Amino acid sequence: LDMYFQQEWIDSRLAHNHSGKLLVKDKAIFELMWHPDVYFANARQASFQEITEDNFLVWIDPTGRVFYDCRISMVVICMMNLWKYPLDMQRCELRILSYAYPESQLRLQWSERIKPIDRNMEIRMPDMQLIDIRTGHCNGTYSTGVWSCITAEFIVEQACRFNFWLDVDSAPARVSLSITTLLTISTQANAVKLALPEVSYMKAIDVWMGSCMAFVFGVMIEFTVCHFAKNRELYKSDARPSIALEPFFCNPANVDIVSLLWIFKNYEERVFCGIFCFRK
Repeated sequence: LDMYFQQEWIDSRLAHNHSGKLLVKDKAIFELMWHPDVYFANARQASFQEITEDNFLVWIDPTGRVFYDCRISMVVICMMNLWKYPLDMQRCELRILSYAYPESQLRLQWSERIKPIDRNMEIRMPDMQLIDIRTGHCNGTYSTGVWSCITAEFIVEQACRFNFWLDVDSAPARVSLSITTLLTISTQANAVKLALPEVSYMKAIDVWMGSCMAFVFGVMIEFTVCHFAKNRELYKSDARPSIALEPFFCNPANVDIVSLLWIFKNYEERVFCGIFCFRK
């Protein structure tokens, strides 16, 4: 995730008499101010953007309302159910809560004045589609008390497309494409097996890869049968020159000459193909 993380709280000690908001861009000053100690519970890695300057700002209005904005990049852990992969829909949560303050001292809630989560519609993933983003709460009770927690749920699904069409006369294209596809699917199946964790149940990707290999193998058989059937039909049809035998008799002295004429109906030609002589 690459996001702009914004927080807002009220600290009456920071109220001032200026007509406008005060801008704070010095981290040393910000560290001297009280601010919520929120953290991302299921983040595996996280970092602040610091190119070319620290990407953060703090606004303080005259009433003591503090607005904090920073840019964060993180990798979040998401427990997935791979039963329907790659035709699955996953729900990944981002959990935000305080590290030291219980709910009696710090309560987290999503903004009601504006849309709490917005996204850039121009940024898209090539293999996934972000369906929706939902906000919620995940307050938990522990031995130390009740702790405030909020969640952002990202609902994503795989982007799948299907395309297939080649003419039966395109023998080189069909054969080469089928063999290449068969080898590619075999390589992908091995790569997916190594990339995914070992589970005790059969995943949809296993059925998918097996079905794809069976489909491609069936395409090769289908092409062989169709190509043979079409050639056989052409062999029997008028598209191939048909042949008829017509005898021609000549009777010179003591010789019977039988000339066989091959008549090509399509070309309307007569060609002497053989002469057979029989003595009386």
